[in-house]
Amino acid sequence: MKTIRIILLTLLSTVTLFASAQRKYLQEGDDFYKRRMYLEAIASYKLALQEDVVVKKFYMTQQIAKTYKRLFDYKNAAEWYGKLMEFKDDNTAENMFEYAEILMNLEQYDKAAEIFKAYCIKSGKPDLAGKYAALCKWPKDNAGMSKSFNTYRTNIETGGRSMGVAIYNNGIIYALPQNQDYAVKTTYYDLAFASAADSINFGTSVVLPGETNRSFYEGTPFLSADGKFLYFTSNATETEKFVEGKKKKAGISSSGMNVLHIYRAEKVNDSWKHITELNVNSEEYNCAFPSLSADGKTLYFSSDMPGGFGGFDLYMSTLTNDGKWSAPKNLGTTVNTDRDEFYPYVYGDKFYFSSRGLPGFGGADIYEADLKEGMPGNARNMGKPFNSPKDDFSFIMSTTGKAGYFSSNRDGETGYDHIYYFKKKFVPDTLRGLVKDKITDKPVEGVKVELLLIAEDGSESVVNSLMTPKNGKWEFLIDPEKNYRVRYTLNGYETEERTVSSINKVGELDRNEEKKKLSPVYMKPIVKKDNVVRIDNIYFDFDKASIQPESYPILDNIVKFLQENPEARIELSAHTDAVGNDAYNLGLSKKRAQSCFDYLVSKGISPSRLVPVGYGETRLLNKCKKKDDCPEEQHAINRRVEVKFL
Repeated sequence: MKTIRIILLTLLSTVTLFASAQRKYLQEGDDFYKRRMYLEAIASYKLALQEDVVVKKFYMTQQIAKTYKRLFDYKNAAEWYGKLMEFKDDNTAENMFEYAEILMNLEQYDKAAEIFKAYCIKSGKPDLAGKYAALCKWPKDNAGMSKSFNTYRTNIETGGRSMGVAIYNNGIIYALPQNQDYAVKTTYYDLAFASAADSINFGTSVVLPGETNRSFYEGTPFLSADGKFLYFTSNATETEKFVEGKKKKAGISSSGMNVLHIYRAEKVNDSWKHITELNVNSEEYNCAFPSLSADGKTLYFSSDMPGGFGGFDLYMSTLTNDGKWSAPKNLGTTVNTDRDEFYPYVYGDKFYFSSRGLPGFGGADIYEADLKEGMPGNARNMGKPFNSPKDDFSFIMSTTGKAGYFSSNRDGETGYDHIYYFKKKFVPDTLRGLVKDKITDKPVEGVKVELLLIAEDGSESVVNSLMTPKNGKWEFLIDPEKNYRVRYTLNGYETEERTVSSINKVGELDRNEEKKKLSPVYMKPIVKKDNVVRIDNIYFDFDKASIQPESYPILDNIVKFLQENPEARIELSAHTDAVGNDAYNLGLSKKRAQSCFDYLVSKGISPSRLVPVGYGETRLLNKCKKKDDCPEEQHAINRRVEVKFL
């Protein structure tokens, strides 16, 4: 009996000691969780959750699942939320909802729809089942939604969490982890600068000089348009937590949270100083993710302040005459939902932000809205490659509007954030044209057409060239976002040039007008002694000197050319083929030259500027000296009128 009593006491002592250790680990886990030290929280919860322990097993399983969710570790979160589903009596509707969200992140849309349906039943909201079924159907229906951009992962080391990027000088400002053991221990962040070797490779990061950085989180940098002010998010205090029974400390909410506030730093020489807290902040809720309009008079940010639609909502505030910010105004249901919205950003007349509540591919997606009088409307999903089943956020543009950065945890399953560079895909445009002779109005063969790229500094370089074929046509592939000049050269003709501006410089309509001027481009003969223009399309009646009507437009071109060049004198040279009597051909050519002379004089050209000459068959262009020497098309080459400058 004594032995049994000793055994029972020993077992009771062991259980008591174990229960004490369990309470210790559980309390530690809860404390870490409340302080957002999620890696430490998971370690403590797992120590508390032993296989043979049944006390609070549901609670600890739930906390591990939620903590993995806070870490955006979707694979492990799905595993632990799946375990929660086994606790049918204890499980909550909230857990079901969060599990369905995780499944969406993992592209398990059909299973997510099942869990959402169970959530609606559990929560007593069956009328919401259609809404969530549609959310699960949306990514399947819109799988092909994409924009013409390429994305590239940068070499920036985020330590797991990316908290925004600001383009600054020849590099970026971002949140740098304070220590390197972030894989096993919660790390905090400082604002730092990394210089760019190129758009995706950055050098060693340097913590920003000045007063921006403190003990905990600094992130979400935003630079004013003039570069003089840096807005960012930071914990409201360096105090870790509020302890019940002790005097409340500034920056700690009544629930014991070290809330997030928005601050502004001023650039003084090469340092960031004069840190001021924006008056939109409160000790009872978070304010974060600041962004300004181009004129600096409207502040956009995200907050979980009371009165919103749920989670973090997007707000705006305007700068008043006394330098303060007006009372925050909720941006409404166009952009806000019952989930989180964050990272607002304005570029031109567009408003960008991320949301977990609007239709998307799984996690937080990036959206674009139209901005009118400071308010966004008509929000739409940006599609791929900006969005993925994971979380995509912190979208910013470069000054060109064709490239920029965003953040995502799309690579891998552990929720590690990376910073990505995006750039509009090169979609080549085609320049094409036609070269004609100004006098003959016929395509010109053998024109050298050169494509010159105009650099930003105004310098030019030849990037392509060709010789026109018989039809006088040409074409080049170009980048529509660059400026070009097209140059035409041909011996005996004046050089011609045309400019085609980038679509960014002049807009699509004006650019299309510039492109129209490429077809045709008329080559103008140089007024130079003995320079000859061959005209093959002046026609006469058979065996006569009468000009056929279809030749008048060409003769009119000669009239116009002589009017534009009053110094020019020309010889009108008429030629025949070798078929027929030599003397007869000579006489016929003289009459035809005279007919051309008479027509030009009738149009106002002074006779003193014209010399009609008939050469008969004395100046053949080929070896067709007899009728039987060549086919008809070869003889036709010799029947022509030429303009020779005197």
